[in-house]
Amino acid sequence: MLVIGIIAAVLGDQVGYFLSHSFGRKLFSDNAKVLRTNRLEAAEKFFAKYGPLSLVLGRFVPIVRTYVPLAAGTANMPYGKFIGWNVAGAIGWVASMVAVGVLLGNIPGITSSIDKIMLLVIAISVLPVVIGGVNARRKAAVAKRSV
Repeated sequence: MLVIGIIAAVLGDQVGYFLSHSFGRKLFSDNAKVLRTNRLEAAEKFFAKYGPLSLVLGRFVPIVRTYVPLAAGTANMPYGKFIGWNVAGAIGWVASMVAVGVLLGNIPGITSSIDKIMLLVIAISVLPVVIGGVNARRKAAVAKRSV
């Protein structure tokens, strides 16, 4: 299970990286509603500073794990850096998830409530992203009012 999980995690991120590296930048333009050039520039700065950390920690946040390799490829993160941290993140994520499953799988009540537990884990793990987005909107609104 560990080997197949790690291979699948690495390959999934590889596909995302290569597709976005090949086609992602073409989707951005200055006057776009969502995929604006200034957001691409912000992503490039982010990956220059936090790229390796985001590849590892992003795996543990639902939804975010889907977009990190896409953003890394689009932002032209160097492939040598991407592959190393992609593999490290895959090993850490798969190993920890299997370990959690083994440790919690025999506790009464856990297996019958796994759906509720997973929803709680997802809500807790997405909460920092939501809080960051709300704070960014507040700061932008305050900055807009002061102009």
